[in-house]
Order: sequence, then structure tokens, then C-alpha cells
Amino acid sequence: MKKLSVLLFVFCFSIIIIAQTPGTLDLSFGNNGITLTDYINNGNDNYSIASALHADGKIILGGYSVNSSVQNITFVQHNPDGTLDNNFGFGGIKALTFGGSDDQLTDLAVQPDGKIVFVGYTDNGTKTQMIACRLNTDGSLDNSFNANGMTVIDFGTSIDSYGLAMGLLDDGKIIIAGHTIEDQNLVRKIAMCRLTSTGVPDNTFGVNGLITYDFNDLWCYPDNVVVYDDRILLGGIFVDSDDFMRYVTLSRYYLDGTVDYDFGNFGYTTFQLDETEVGSYSHSDMCMTGDGKIVYATHVKPAWLDRDFAVLRFTPDGDIDNSFGNSGIVITEMVGDSDARAIAVQADGKIIAAGYHRSPEPESYDFVLVRYLDNGDLDATFGTEGTGVVISNVSPDIWYGDKCSSLLLLDDGKLLASGYAKTDHQNPDFAIARYHTGCFVGIDKPVQNESMFTITPNPFASETKLDFKLSETKMVKVEVFNTSGLLVTSLTNKVLLQGEHQFHWDANDLVPGIYFLKTTVGEKVYSEKIIKIK
Repeated sequence: MKKLSVLLFVFCFSIIIIAQTPGTLDLSFGNNGITLTDYINNGNDNYSIASALHADGKIILGGYSVNSSVQNITFVQHNPDGTLDNNFGFGGIKALTFGGSDDQLTDLAVQPDGKIVFVGYTDNGTKTQMIACRLNTDGSLDNSFNANGMTVIDFGTSIDSYGLAMGLLDDGKIIIAGHTIEDQNLVRKIAMCRLTSTGVPDNTFGVNGLITYDFNDLWCYPDNVVVYDDRILLGGIFVDSDDFMRYVTLSRYYLDGTVDYDFGNFGYTTFQLDETEVGSYSHSDMCMTGDGKIVYATHVKPAWLDRDFAVLRFTPDGDIDNSFGNSGIVITEMVGDSDARAIAVQADGKIIAAGYHRSPEPESYDFVLVRYLDNGDLDATFGTEGTGVVISNVSPDIWYGDKCSSLLLLDDGKLLASGYAKTDHQNPDFAIARYHTGCFVGIDKPVQNESMFTITPNPFASETKLDFKLSETKMVKVEVFNTSGLLVTSLTNKVLLQGEHQFHWDANDLVPGIYFLKTTVGEKVYSEKIIKIK
């Protein structure tokens, strides 16, 4: 009987270890790691495009629903465990109507006060216009935002405009990026708008809050925005209007919208993907590493009807980073079709790209995640196959279509991949899968008293302090990061003697929100989420 008990213990222990292997589903979330929001509203198809986190860990997904060829913006909000948040909308679901026949959400963010800001576009049958909206925490429209919670942005007569991405400034203003199309020549220009915190155009930005830029006869599709160090960074796939050649294109601006000529080649950087693609706009994603490098996820087309993951890295100045992959780009080939649509950087510097994979037999679309080391090599510790590639069938049957469009890294080191998957009713619906990453960024509670950490107060209004005790003299680095993974400040980076230590962080000049305090003691890393309030 003792042998059986020992074998049973070993078996159970093995299951636990495998279940927590980086790249495996977190079975404590939703239904064995997956949530599918299956709701039928006159036969709607529902597509999740973007996601964000509240300070309390709730998850907001935004996208659109199709009902009899009419598209309406739709939200689903989940509790941290994956259940629907019944305090939001109607049973966790909220749909909005602008009155147009084609309303789409493209990006969203959660303000420090918990309100939800999103951007996109609406088509009223005559023209398409960029839009921005703000919701209260319960999903209702915020009437303090342009009177009715909605702002429709007009770039001029006979000009269509599309909002594709957004960024929040420290003072609550909103940067929207996208493109315009003028009927007479079909040229797609870079388009930016800045709104005040109350949702009206900011007249100190461009002309009446609007700016457009031409770009070397390329059709412009900037669908990524990062705001940092008083700069606005745009990224997107731009297309040559003559031969349809595709270019990863980055451009950087000051907060007033003027070009930052110190970035790249007079404010712009382009990387030719050596391929053509009719149809122009394709989804991509961009983020920044802790040391300010720019990581970009997209796809390449080695053959007709064939796509492969592509990840690029640029230096903080906008040059291609030749220390990454093959002269700055890593292409991950898979059997079948694959496309990277989201990217994130872990606290340890590893890069995760996600999107979809289409297997040829049986033909099906699935979530796919790929993890790379800092130099661009595939991370063999990610997933159970030793390939660095994880493919998840999120739908209940293999022939249903699943596509991932957004990634969120949680402060406990887990990863949320969201998008859409087909449910039992065979209609696409909002979907989330939660994975282990093996990168724990929540506070570590060591077994021994080597380092005892306390952070007080937390939440805090202006200043907080970190107290800890070292059991022996060690090298210690204390850093603060924002939710985009960018370094905010460094409190210390030196050898500290055995004993008690205290460091203060004065954050008076920073916007309220979530930050991460990362403490490296020797080879161990301890991290804690801290919240600055007004």
C-alpha cells in the first residue's frame, strides 16, 4: 500500500508540474482555462478585437457584433476568474449603436478611475468617420464625455476617416491614430486626433485637434500607438499603392503632433517585407521593452495563400536592431497558415507573439502563441513540445475557427489571450484563454527569511516606501515599471549590506494608475503591483 501511495503522489505531482509548464492552459480559469461567451441575439456573430485590465483584475473585451449585416460595437466584461461580471451592462454584456451600418471598435483602454475609453469608426451610409467613446464602470455611456459619451470626428467633406489605435496621456487627453481616404484619389494618409479629457477636439493640437501626413506615396495604416517620454510612437503596415509591396513603418511625434526628426530617418522608419499583398490593411501589434526597444508583430507571405509569423525589433532611436534574429527580424514557419496579431514582453525580457494558425488537415483555425528569447531564438521551455510554439483549440470542436487578437500579461505572471472562437451554436463569440508563463511577477513569499518585503502604503496618493531585510550582503536593484513595461524610475542598483533597508518612491509627478515595483536580489526577482490614487 505504501508503494501505491508513493506512486500516486508522484503521478499527481507530475500532473501539477505539467499543468504549470509555461505555455500550458491555467485550468483554474473559466472552463479548464478557457471562457467562451455564447450569446445569441438575432443570430449575431461576435468578434473580440481588443482587451484591457481594470485595477481590480477584471477583464474588459471590446469588439463588434454582426446582426443582419449591421455591425455594432460590443463589450464583454469578466471577473478575474473568467465568470461574467453581472455588474457590467446586461449580465456582463454591453452593445452600443451609433446609427451607422458599420460600427467597429479597434482599440480600448481603462483610465485610472476605471472608466473605459475606446476608439474605432462608424459608417452612416454616406461616409466613414473616426469615433471615440467613454463608458462608466457599469458599462453605461459617460455623459461627461462630449455630453452623451460619444464623439464623432470629421476630417472634412468627402473624406473618410478610420480610428485604428489610441493612447492615453497623463493629463487624461486621448491620442487617436488611423487613416483618412479622400474620394478623389483614394490616398490613405496618416491621421491623428487629440481629444481633451472631456471628449472634445483639443485645439492646441494641429488644426482644431486634427493632423494628417502623407508618406512617400504609401497607403498608410497606423494601427498601433505607444505614448512614452512625451512622445507619440505610431506603427503600422504601409502599402505601396502601385505594386502592393508591404512595409513595417514607424513614426514618432511630439505631443503637439509635430514630427520628431531625431527618430529614424527624419522621423520615420520603414522595413520592407519583400512581398506584395492585395487587400492592403492587415492587423499588426507593437509594444516596447523595458530598455525602450520597439517590438513589432506581423506576418510575411512566403507563397500565395501562405503566411508565417514575423517579429521585428527596433532600437529606441528607430533603427532596425541587428542583434535580434536575422538582421532584426525573426520568421517562424509553421505547417499551414499563421499570422501574428498581438505581442507582449514579459518582465524577464522574453517576447510572446500570438495570433492564429490554420492547419491544412483537418482545416481549422486555432489560437497560437510563440515565445522568443531576447535574441530572437525560440524558447524551448515554452509549451510541452520543446518548440516554443503552443497551438490551442479554443472552440469545442476542431473544425471551428479560433483567432487570437489581443494579449494581456497579468501581475501574477499569467497570460490572457483573447479573440473569438465558435461555440456550440457555430457562431463566433468572444473567447479568452489563460496560460502559465513561468514568469512570476507577483510578490514572492520566500520560504526562508532571506528577504522580507513590505510596501506601505499601497494604494498610495503621492509617496510609498519599500522595506526589506537581507540575510546576507547582496547586489540589489529596485525599479518601477508602468503597465506598458517601460521603466519609470530606478530606486537603487548597488551592493547592500546584511540587515534592514528602506527606499522611498515619490510619485507626485505621475498619473494615477497601476505600477510594478521590481526588486532583484542576487539572482532572485520579487515584484509587486502598486496602485497610485488621486
